[in-house]
Amino acid sequence: MALGLGEGVMALAAAGGAWLIARLGPRRALMVALAALSVRAGLLLVSTAPVALAAAQALDGLGLGLFGVVSAVWAAELACGSGRANLVQGWVALAVSLGAAGSNLLASGIAAHAGTKPALAALMLAGMAALLPARRRTPPPPHRSAPTA
Repeated sequence: MALGLGEGVMALAAAGGAWLIARLGPRRALMVALAALSVRAGLLLVSTAPVALAAAQALDGLGLGLFGVVSAVWAAELACGSGRANLVQGWVALAVSLGAAGSNLLASGIAAHAGTKPALAALMLAGMAALLPARRRTPPPPHRSAPTA
């Protein structure tokens, strides 16, 4: 059951992501996604019970579903009428992929030398650290007019 739970929650979170962004804004929706991923790592750190594993899968789906929607919205905002939304979304995907590869490399190194609990703690702390810049208020990007041919 838990195997498809994360994917189901991710689909629901992605479907409801636009609603959440409309209510909270993209920055706060990103904070919800990052918090869900940090709580997931913390939950796995303290428990291996089947219910906790299922809850971790659900939190994983929530965080990843919301992050996918927020990253697409931010790519569109950054491109802001330039006609390069797909290019920006590609750069965002590259940054996310590099971060995922780096976190796997770091966590596997920590797990090999110190065990899985310190590796999960490091991932939880990294997720919590990612919340700090998301809290910072920045002005919205300036509106650009569409490029002329």
